[in-house]
Amino acid sequence: MRIKWFMTAALALCAAVSGLAQDESAVRGTLDPDNNLVTDENGYRYQYVEGLKLELCAGGRYSGTVNLPRTLVVGGKELEVAGIAADAFRDNKDVTDVNYDRSEQYVGPSAFYRSGIHYYWDNRYGLPQYIYPSDDFSLFVLQDKVEEYERYEPRWMFFKHNYAPLTFKEDHMDEDSYQWGYSPWNAERMQGVLFEMPVEASVKKAMFRGYDAQEVVGLVMDCRFAAFHRFPPFSRWKWGETTQTMGATLEKQMETRYDRTLRRSRYIGNLREEDGRVGIFEFEPKDGQAMFVIAWVVGGKVKATYVQTTEIDPREGEYSVWNVDDDGEYGIPDLLCVAFDLHDNVILFFNHNAPESVNIYALRQQGDQLQRFGEDQWYRYVD
Repeated sequence: MRIKWFMTAALALCAAVSGLAQDESAVRGTLDPDNNLVTDENGYRYQYVEGLKLELCAGGRYSGTVNLPRTLVVGGKELEVAGIAADAFRDNKDVTDVNYDRSEQYVGPSAFYRSGIHYYWDNRYGLPQYIYPSDDFSLFVLQDKVEEYERYEPRWMFFKHNYAPLTFKEDHMDEDSYQWGYSPWNAERMQGVLFEMPVEASVKKAMFRGYDAQEVVGLVMDCRFAAFHRFPPFSRWKWGETTQTMGATLEKQMETRYDRTLRRSRYIGNLREEDGRVGIFEFEPKDGQAMFVIAWVVGGKVKATYVQTTEIDPREGEYSVWNVDDDGEYGIPDLLCVAFDLHDNVILFFNHNAPESVNIYALRQQGDQLQRFGEDQWYRYVD
C-alpha cells in the first residue's frame, strides 16, 4: 500500500481548534459528518490532514481555472488549506489551470495526471534529483546547489512507490569541512543541502522496511513534476535475493535481435497494477565490445530497450568495463522509481551499484527506445 504522510483528523477535535480573525470575504465550507469531508461554496471538496489542516481532494465540482484558497472557514473556525491531494484532478479534462501558493501549498503525486492542465516536458517543472539518507534516516542529503528562493518550496521524496514530504534544514554545499563524494555511513557529513522528513517514525519504518540506509537512494522531486505523472506500485530485485530470469522465449528473441550470445538475464522490477516488467540482458563480448540491454516488457513482449555498449581494454579484459557483471557481484541496477507520463510512456530511475564509475541514470520511453536523460546532478561519484 502506498505510504502517505498525512492522517485523517478526528472529527471531534475540530471544535478544539482556536478561532482566528476572519475576513468577511473568506471562503466558507460545510462539513459532512458522514464522511468527514468539507465542501466549500464553490463546490470544491476537502479532506482533513495531519494537524487539522485541509487539502483539496477528488470528488468536488472542478472545471476551468481552480483557485485554491489559503484558508477555509469551517464551523466558525478558520483552517489552513495545506495543498492538493494525490489524484485530485486525475483524468478530469475540464480542469485547465490551478492557482495555488507554490511556496507554501503542495500538490500531491498524480494530482494533475491526464487532466486538462497542459504539461511541457522541460525544466520549467524541475526534473527529479537523487538524495541520500543518514544512517538513522533523520537527514536526507541532496548533493546539488539549491537556490535560496527554492529551499522552502514543498517537495516529495520517493523510494520505490512510497512517498513523503521533505523540508529544508541547512546548507553545507560550499563548506570545506564537509566531505565531497558519497559516503553512505556518514551522509550527514557530506557536502550538500540537508532536508528532514516531517513524518512519524512508523511511516519512515514502513517506507524503508527491509533496507539499510546505505542501500537507499531516494528520488526528490518538485511537486509539479510529481503532479503530472503516475507512480504505480512495483516490486524490485534487491542484491542478495533469488533472481528470476526473463525466460527462454525473451532470451531467444533478444539473441536474434542483436546477433549476440546471451550470458544471463534477470528481472529488475515487476509492476503489480499494470502488466509491465523491467529486465536486463547481458551478452557475451563480441568484437572487443561489451553490451547489456535494459528492456521494458509488456504482455510478454519487449516494447522498448536501452542499449549500452562499451569497448573492452585488451590489456585488462572485461574488468576494464564498469557495466559488466563481475561474476554476479556488480552490474545489476537498482530500480528506484517507476513513473508514467500522460501518454503512458514509462520513465525508469536507476542506481547502478558498480562503485568504480558513474552509476545513476534515468531512462524515458520514446517509442521503442528507452532514452537516457539528465544532467550532472544525476551522477554519483563514490569517494
